Amino acid sequence: MVENKMLLVFDFDHTVVSEDSITGIIEELSLPEVPKEVMDKWDVERDWNACCEALFSWIHTLGITESAIKNTILSLDFTDGMEDLMNHLQQNCYDVVILSDANALFIEWFFCNRKLNVKKIYSNPAKFDEEGKLILHQFHHQTTCNQCPVNLCKGAVIKEHIESMRKAGTLYSTVCYTGDGENDFCPSLRLTENDYVFPRATFPLEQMLKSKMSEVKAQVVPWKSATVIKQKLQSLATQ
Repeated sequence: MVENKMLLVFDFDHTVVSEDSITGIIEELSLPEVPKEVMDKWDVERDWNACCEALFSWIHTLGITESAIKNTILSLDFTDGMEDLMNHLQQNCYDVVILSDANALFIEWFFCNRKLNVKKIYSNPAKFDEEGKLILHQFHHQTTCNQCPVNLCKGAVIKEHIESMRKAGTLYSTVCYTGDGENDFCPSLRLTENDYVFPRATFPLEQMLKSKMSEVKAQVVPWKSATVIKQKLQSLATQ
């Protein structure tokens, strides 16, 4: 039997939670200034995954434990209205997917602690080794999309998820993508006229969508509070 649902895809940092999870760790634990050679992994090489790996190696040298990092992640705040939205999306008519260039471990910690179910988490794998250092791996390696980093093409992941669910007997009547950053532009372009993209207002994704509206097929609904997203979903349910 074919099941029809609505697919809700969310970025994590600055979208589900109000800040960058790594910035939250640095600030909450009052860590010293991040070494230049670590930040150069991003500022010069533009390799976010390599920057995060170097950052967690440095954090390990400071004696920061897994439990300290976990407690910081669990204390992250939802963006305005997001917790209410996530509770609304626990209904069976929705599939919630988290698609993030953060890491799967942090996201799993956060959602398990809040007792919120998601269909799937697509993010960089991470685990602590025997010495207590967080080890990151790339989600995948791609060279076909120049809009996304090599470790994660979000547009390709959404396409693969929709196809795998179709084969399993689930069709999505509407796809909604919610994000904030430059790496959320690619998946936004993959959406159709029946779909919605919800860019966080004043963040880079909204500006990119405004500058390239001719390339965007989906309906664009900016938000400052996730209440806007919930209201739109409720209106779609009555149509």
